[in-house]
Amino acid sequence: MRIYGLGVIKSLPGKPWVRLDVVPINYVVDAIQQIFLDETAVGRTFHLVAGPERSMSLQALVDKFVQIYNNHFSSRGLVRRLHVPEIVGENEGRALLDQSIESMPTGQARNLFEMFRFFVPYTQKDKMFDDRNTRRILAERGIEPPPFANYMHRVLSYCFETRWGQKPQKRQSLEAEVWLEEELERIFSPLPI
Repeated sequence: MRIYGLGVIKSLPGKPWVRLDVVPINYVVDAIQQIFLDETAVGRTFHLVAGPERSMSLQALVDKFVQIYNNHFSSRGLVRRLHVPEIVGENEGRALLDQSIESMPTGQARNLFEMFRFFVPYTQKDKMFDDRNTRRILAERGIEPPPFANYMHRVLSYCFETRWGQKPQKRQSLEAEVWLEEELERIFSPLPI
């Protein structure tokens, strides 16, 4: 998304219908905490995923990104406008990406494009994971991942406001870190002799 936000990409490699599974970090932290504390979790595999009903298609993600981007910058009086890129096949997309990289001078933008190559496989094929173990444990505690579409605006607003994390921000909460420290201290504290 950061690369696309530069406004230099006219097409993306991928398949419009491919589902992208995104979960927020607070869901991951809550899930790990609950799974860690559940004795029935020992020896099992847990996939922390949104699942097909909460994931977004590549086309929907791109469309929503463009909408959020354009609304964000126009509401601040800036004229920067993105257009929805064409989603093209893998071979054509890789060729266009390679061509873009070759034409760029060295620097941060070129490095971003180089990194983008690693994400191309995620836009080519649906990746579904068996999350029954995860859902079973977390459902008992009312924990479930929100659909990415529900919080994408907040994530992107933060990215735009901080120039993709380059401007320092105050930390909101240390609850997860405090909990982890306390749990590790409890588990690994010396046993009474």
